Amino acid sequence: MTTIQRTLASALMAVMVALGIALAPAAASAGSLPTAGSTWVEYPTHHACADPWPMQNPLVAQGHFYDLCVSPGSGRSIVLTSRDGRNWKEQPTFGLPNGQQWWRTIYAHGLYVAVRAYNTAIGGRGAPLTSRNGLDFGSRSYQVATSRDGVTWKTHIAPIGLWTDVTYGDGRFVAVGNSTGLGTHIVMTSRDGMKWSAVNSPAAMPDDTTQLNNVAYVHGVFIATAYEPGSRGYEVMTSPNGLKWTGDVVPTGSYSAPAIAYGNGTWAILGGTSTQAVILTSRNKGRTWKETVLQSTTDWTGMVYVNHEFVATADLMTTPSSSLVMTSPDAVTWKFGSAPNQYWWSLVANKGLLLSLSEDGTQSMVSYVTPSAPSNLITQISNNAMTVRWNIPDENGIAPVVHYVVNVSAGTKSLVNVSTSGGSRHTWLNDITGLDPTQRYTVTVTAVNRYGEGVPMVLRNVRG
Repeated sequence: MTTIQRTLASALMAVMVALGIALAPAAASAGSLPTAGSTWVEYPTHHACADPWPMQNPLVAQGHFYDLCVSPGSGRSIVLTSRDGRNWKEQPTFGLPNGQQWWRTIYAHGLYVAVRAYNTAIGGRGAPLTSRNGLDFGSRSYQVATSRDGVTWKTHIAPIGLWTDVTYGDGRFVAVGNSTGLGTHIVMTSRDGMKWSAVNSPAAMPDDTTQLNNVAYVHGVFIATAYEPGSRGYEVMTSPNGLKWTGDVVPTGSYSAPAIAYGNGTWAILGGTSTQAVILTSRNKGRTWKETVLQSTTDWTGMVYVNHEFVATADLMTTPSSSLVMTSPDAVTWKFGSAPNQYWWSLVANKGLLLSLSEDGTQSMVSYVTPSAPSNLITQISNNAMTVRWNIPDENGIAPVVHYVVNVSAGTKSLVNVSTSGGSRHTWLNDITGLDPTQRYTVTVTAVNRYGEGVPMVLRNVRG
């Protein structure tokens, strides 16, 4: 979002306030925030991305938060990982071309899969084209990359297209994108993430719909959303398998849809324009959709379902940025609260921890439902026995800590997995006996409140 856009939006809001026009959505209810997403903490990540949009799309992979973006200056892709959204580790990638903009990355079926949105075949930025005969470069290109560990990557040839999102479900990966200037390729699928085939343009798609911008597999249904489809209105496509699609036209018009979620028997799509937020809900697997228009000038950026509630983040389009959080049990009636003032991009949940990253990647925002990680984990070894001590978490989450779980393992074998008695205890005094002095162990301590286990604290390579 440009400075001019923010300035104009801020001026518009000021005029609305002066005229007494409500900025809060008509469907919102008064009162305090529900528990999930009610308290947010901001931390510096100490890292930045060269091309903020759309690179800030964190995901949950192998128990931690993961983000793939381009480093400023070098143009090299980097990986950012964190277990708690507060402490981040950066490492370079291998096998990805410098300066390439990977639009969306997911982790599923033991594989990281990234798709690209730009192609030199139509004058865009990026993807190197390939040829078997040195003459024909125009039909296919490297537009998919895969990795087992998220660091070392391989690129793969895929049907040519502007691929903007990818998901996994029903045993296959499904990617969607824009067919402008490229024919009819707006959906492609793969069983292994490496060999891809295009799906014929869905019959339900109107002729002027050439662009799908989001796809998700939620509760047994693939859902894809159309962006700026033209005169017929906003299109939502659904499929049980990613191959055969049906659609429903929503009459309000075209708008972006940055998030799709499921909870409490409801499929929900968060979207909007520069002048209003819109929630689409369905209770019949996307066959029909109900639209709730929220009368506010906002740029909605993410939505998840956690702890029996939908939680969504938004930017109020002001200068400087002013952020908003809204929560709802049914995705129709919403309550509002504030968040640290940044332009937050996307929203993901790892068990009881919610995370959003700022537009430039330099800040993270977290909200704890379950506790944060214990700190200062130490072990003492004496006579082949171990005593474990730790400091209590900084954040209890939305309920007090009731106990801790202590686990000691050797390789993949768990030797001890016990719960302490009482949330106030921060030292487990019972010795772990019978340790092998030649063996290295992993010690994990996790705080637990009434909503579940929190972020684990892990200490590796403890000698017996």
